[in-house]
Amino acid sequence: MAENKKSTLSFLKESIPITYIILVCFGYFNKSLYFDKFGVDILYYLTVQELAFSFIPVGSAIVVALLFMIIILAPMVVFGSDEYIDSEMEKDRFNPYQGINKIKHATFKKISKHTYWIISIATSLYLNLIPILLVAYFAIFRKIGESLPNSELIVLLMIFWGIIFFLKFKFHQNSKNKKNPRIILFVYFILMIVVFIVYSEINIKRAERIRNGDADYSIHLINDKKEIKTTKELIFFGQTNDFIFLRNTNTNENRILKKSDFKELIIKKLKK
Repeated sequence: MAENKKSTLSFLKESIPITYIILVCFGYFNKSLYFDKFGVDILYYLTVQELAFSFIPVGSAIVVALLFMIIILAPMVVFGSDEYIDSEMEKDRFNPYQGINKIKHATFKKISKHTYWIISIATSLYLNLIPILLVAYFAIFRKIGESLPNSELIVLLMIFWGIIFFLKFKFHQNSKNKKNPRIILFVYFILMIVVFIVYSEINIKRAERIRNGDADYSIHLINDKKEIKTTKELIFFGQTNDFIFLRNTNTNENRILKKSDFKELIIKKLKK
């Protein structure tokens, strides 16, 4: 028993650096997807610290997703399973209503089996078909540079896929899989990919909206010689620790400015 715990702990310790690297890659790739929509190679404008902590937005989304999963599973953990209820009902053998309870339980069991069979087939079809449809969508119907239609549908499909995948794993995991940290880690890795796809789709849609002139923030840059303010034609679409990114919506040209060239920098969220 002690050896199993040690092996599990050592495996988790070995997995932490790999998980961090994966999160950093996800974070950078997500940031790159956003700035690519504006024709900017963001790698040249990131500091080492920014690159190292680029996983934070994706990591935050993963934490929110895991908390959501915990909320979904909470009733099952708190109230227990039907097996516990059945065992409590059968404790008193001299109960005069035992025969009625048995009939009710048998009827409920038949209905439960049919319901379980239908749900099992439906969820299996969903889990297998959605990835195929998404691959076809991204590989065939979506072209580089085009706006993404029905991204809300893609996001919803992936969210439901992740929830069903996680719940099905929890309900069907056997005793061996339950104690196997590799399988559990693999499940969470799959969920990380789902969260990444969802977060990326939302981020890409936001980039396309801003590129079309619907900015989220206004900016006012001040130095001794000049002032720069965002307008309907000149929009602010991002920043790093050292740079500000502006875009002319008429000419589709970017202006990349150093923060160190300005004494004052005022960023305000636009009301919509």
